Amino acid sequence: MSVLHVVIISPEGVAYEGECSEAYFPAEKGPIGILPGHTTFIAPLAEKGIARIKSEGRYLYFGIKGGALQVREDKTICLALSCFQGKNEEEAKTFVNS
Repeated sequence: MSVLHVVIISPEGVAYEGECSEAYFPAEKGPIGILPGHTTFIAPLAEKGIARIKSEGRYLYFGIKGGALQVREDKTICLALSCFQGKNEEEAKTFVNS
């Protein structure tokens, strides 16, 4: 089974680094879903939104405020201006809306 290696970094430090089966990020022009083998690209992130990572059969939620996303063959890197990992989607949304 193919996996993605994802890193989410903000000025506060590394919010997430690991392997996952799928990832979704809030891009400026709309949500982007990434699966293993995705085409290489760079995109600006939305001013605020929720990133969702599926790892070990469960979703992890991150409130993201701005930044950039780079998808490469070996790694997906999210450089967020601000990031918070919520215990659930609602907690991540609370951060985004603060």
